[in-house]
Amino acid sequence: MKTIMNLLFGCFFTLSGLASTTPSTYIHINKSTYLAGESIWFSVYLTDVESKKLWQNTEVVYVQLFDKDGQLVEKSMIQSQNGRGWGKIKTTDYLDSGVYRLRAFAGSLNEEKLITEKWIDIIDPKAPYKFKVNTVGNNIENQELFGINVRTEKNEFNKREKVKVHILTKDPSTLSVSVIDLKNFPLDSSQNIFYRYKSSEAKVNYLQSKNGGFMIAGLVKEKGLMNPLKNYDLLLVFKDEISSKSVLTKTDEKGRFSLENIQLFGKASITYQGVNKKGASFPIEIEFESLEPDIKLNQIQYKKEIKEYDYQNFVSYNLTDGEKIDSTTILGEITIKSVKVVPPDPIQSKLYDKPTRMYVTDGKSRGFINVFDMLSGQLAGVKVSYTFDVYKGVIPVPVVSICAMCPAPLYVLDGVTLDPASAIDILLTVNPNEIYRVDVLTNADATIYGTRAAGGVLLFYTKRFSNLQQDYVSNTYEVKGYDYQADFSSPNYSEANDKNKPDVRQSIYWNPEVITNEKGYASIEFYTADLPTNYAIVVEGINQEGKVGRGVKKIIINDNK
Repeated sequence: MKTIMNLLFGCFFTLSGLASTTPSTYIHINKSTYLAGESIWFSVYLTDVESKKLWQNTEVVYVQLFDKDGQLVEKSMIQSQNGRGWGKIKTTDYLDSGVYRLRAFAGSLNEEKLITEKWIDIIDPKAPYKFKVNTVGNNIENQELFGINVRTEKNEFNKREKVKVHILTKDPSTLSVSVIDLKNFPLDSSQNIFYRYKSSEAKVNYLQSKNGGFMIAGLVKEKGLMNPLKNYDLLLVFKDEISSKSVLTKTDEKGRFSLENIQLFGKASITYQGVNKKGASFPIEIEFESLEPDIKLNQIQYKKEIKEYDYQNFVSYNLTDGEKIDSTTILGEITIKSVKVVPPDPIQSKLYDKPTRMYVTDGKSRGFINVFDMLSGQLAGVKVSYTFDVYKGVIPVPVVSICAMCPAPLYVLDGVTLDPASAIDILLTVNPNEIYRVDVLTNADATIYGTRAAGGVLLFYTKRFSNLQQDYVSNTYEVKGYDYQADFSSPNYSEANDKNKPDVRQSIYWNPEVITNEKGYASIEFYTADLPTNYAIVVEGINQEGKVGRGVKKIIINDNK
């Protein structure tokens, strides 16, 4: 029994010589065998190598899936806080049957880092499925385990019946819980395997801040030229699926810049412009340093053992276990009404989503003297008056204000930020009949242009620009931010909805974070599915002393026809 437990939980240990600034990573997955197309749900624990307690810093955690040839096939990047983080990796339905490696590690850069791996099986039910099983040859240094008692009020349940699970530990613990159907898949007995990785063995071309955000860095050059731009101002706008943020920074003596603790989530982008000494924008190029590690794995070594699965039964399983799916409704007679189609806006700014206010011309000449004359009465809050410059004779000079007691606004023409000293003169040469749209940015909307926009921003777009639909001054670099901490979806049969839908889930329940109280108690509830079978309730986690534990409870699901 001790040998088996050591095999399962040879996971947290102290590596002599490994800096205490490197966290150890433990990963719990909802099961160890998946069909191609299923999601791998995972919960990550980071602990201090020396104290073994949960890591208190915010960290980037990479979770990667490799095939037998060491090729990266899927990945996820999450942010852990107080030593905890979770998410999922959605596998594709074209993966071949075989043994795969799931790898997790924290993103801090050190002389040595601690890599964690688990072996999982992925099966393609449309193809031959017999494959060899990997031999685990890593050295595992063991640690004392703590007990997790998992109880249910009875051992047998009917279909779609509520199951309440009582979880008991000796002291407060942070845990994760998985419930799986054992009909076709074995109980997850794969262990966490640890080994040292020296960054000198391969180039690690990514950077990461100590505060859990990204470090964005790169070399800045003038567009089309090779020479770095030294000591130049640089405007960057970071946009993700949650928010946007602008930063005005400066390159160093080598033309390089770096920014720390940039938070990006989901699909994100970095839009950038150069800013010359007069405050005008100009086109640049940036060679960005990668945000993700690029470390190759060796090919998996095999022993002569064959694992077989009865794939005939797999077709009845739902490959979207835990995913939220919109219900399908069969429609009767439907009536289609005409809908007015709104054409897309030809002006798509890379720096902002929506202006504070906007004026779109109707294309008709109204005898405007200049572009400032056309603003009078068209944009609320924008006031235009005229004065005379003694150096320019009798030519009136427009004076524009967007808000009371504010300095002059910043002017932008077709995406180019104009030099404040010459902006008025340049705009006076523009034919007002050539203006397609004028945008106004004030207050928080104007912050993307930094302190230059203390008096707001007036952005003029000509008809030529709207036809080109491009901003030759701004460039955008697409990046992948943190993946969201995904929620596992389970049905609730106490409610009326979904009662007529067949329930053939194989992953019955997944909860990546269950915390026991001061007495070491917690409980969870779930509903059984429609198939008569056996379930395994698997609880794993860490107690307040940093010890690892695991508890398993099996129950029977009867066929109550």
